[in-house]
Amino acid sequence: MLKAYILGVEGRYRGHPLESQLKEFGIEYEVIWGLDAGRLSESEILSLCNQRIAQAALGRKLTLGEICCAYGHLKVQCEIATMGEQWSLVLEDDALLLENPLDLLNELPKRNAPAIVQLFKAPNARPFWECASDDHIFKKLAAPTSGTVGYFINLAAADEIMRASAGVPITFVADWPFTWRWRILFYMSSHDVVHEGPTDSILEAERGQVRNRSSNRRGSWAMIQSLKRSVEATLAGAGFRNSFRGIFIEHHILNSFKLKLWLRDSFRKSPLTPPQVHD
Repeated sequence: MLKAYILGVEGRYRGHPLESQLKEFGIEYEVIWGLDAGRLSESEILSLCNQRIAQAALGRKLTLGEICCAYGHLKVQCEIATMGEQWSLVLEDDALLLENPLDLLNELPKRNAPAIVQLFKAPNARPFWECASDDHIFKKLAAPTSGTVGYFINLAAADEIMRASAGVPITFVADWPFTWRWRILFYMSSHDVVHEGPTDSILEAERGQVRNRSSNRRGSWAMIQSLKRSVEATLAGAGFRNSFRGIFIEHHILNSFKLKLWLRDSFRKSPLTPPQVHD
């Protein structure tokens, strides 16, 4: 029996329409309360993360909302690991279902490997070539795409996440921490099963403010992300993306590229001035 977990924030919960849909579909659900950035002090929230690692991984520090969101998803994933169900459904409280998730259970991957199935179609996703046909409802991805509004997660993946995250501070956004995502197989729906509701996203508003403050870094970050997706796809195609060898190659390429961009940007900020020639 499938159980759904709705991630929300007490005091500004938006999940009542979603609850009505789950009741209509006959799906048992539980609401998991995340952290409310508005009710906690900045120091309390920052104590949960390591901003130095986040700066290195993202090119910027995490916002308070991103920390709370990542903490909430981790809380849900650890709860799933303790419950022991083969597959569970995770939904953010602003999600709306476009079809009954129960109809898709038979299409989920049959392997026992750790897996997450994202329930929306992302235009920038990179499916493996053997899953590129529209005959597959769920396509295996060469690299996960951003978005956590709705996803299936199996018990093996929840166990991996709980083990990898034990005693480790938050260093990345909720989608998807580099500390464990290489251990998980990611799949994506060939069509939208869920979509975000019409409510305004506080998280995106925060990110917009950060982007405005660091607009001069946008070009570098986009280049890093593009290279990262290309490297992950290449390693996956070669068959050793999830091996230690693949992780070493990926980190080496990305770190070398980040160093080049840092040196380039440093010289842009403080250009070398030619020596003055005096008559």
